[in-house]
Amino acid sequence: IRVSNDGSLHFGTGDFSISTWFNTTESSATGVIFNKGESTIVEPRIFIRTNAGSDNRLQWRIGNGITNLTRDITDAGLFDGNWHQVILVKHGGDMQFYVDGALADEITDPNFDAANVNSSRPVLFGAQDSLVSGNVPMGAFFDGGIDDVRIYGRAINAAEALELFNLTDPTVITASPEMQNDQVLVYPNPCNDVIRFAGLNRERIEAIEVYDMSGRMIRSFGQPDNQINVSELKPGLY
Repeated sequence: IRVSNDGSLHFGTGDFSISTWFNTTESSATGVIFNKGESTIVEPRIFIRTNAGSDNRLQWRIGNGITNLTRDITDAGLFDGNWHQVILVKHGGDMQFYVDGALADEITDPNFDAANVNSSRPVLFGAQDSLVSGNVPMGAFFDGGIDDVRIYGRAINAAEALELFNLTDPTVITASPEMQNDQVLVYPNPCNDVIRFAGLNRERIEAIEVYDMSGRMIRSFGQPDNQINVSELKPGLY
């Protein structure tokens, strides 16, 4: 999947987080899960990929074209054909990599305090952008599944990483037990202004309540007309 370059995907010198789920049984071939930037050492690039020269290896990079920080995690359990979640976080010169909700790798590099990682290349899921000069085909195709990719313009913390891992389904929620055959579509997710709801049985939604992760009700919306405005809520998971 190719997502054209856009200013909203330019992290500059700021913080960011990239979260995605993947599954694969291919542990001995390089397969790109997420890629932004050219496959050279002179261009800014961010990627999450498998293998890259060693079996059972998961690899991530944050590079500004001058300094490329590339790190490896070797774990055969990540290639068992089950779904696994990874999150790459940049917070100034601190970088973290979470696997299945737990911190798996962390490094501090002062070169990245103000490193500009902007690239004019598109974002690719499942392939590598190999356009160096001329028309060089893409490569490093990922053999497996990729799902629920989230890109944040900020650094998420350890508690949020665990909460993201524990989300069973980020878009479809089931109603109360006595209405277990009814489902509600919630979109867009994530969101910072207007969230819309659609009852899959086409019935009107009469009320919406918003709870934080501790179970405390934050807001109640009566007669919401199938949408609510959450712009006044603090950033977080609800």
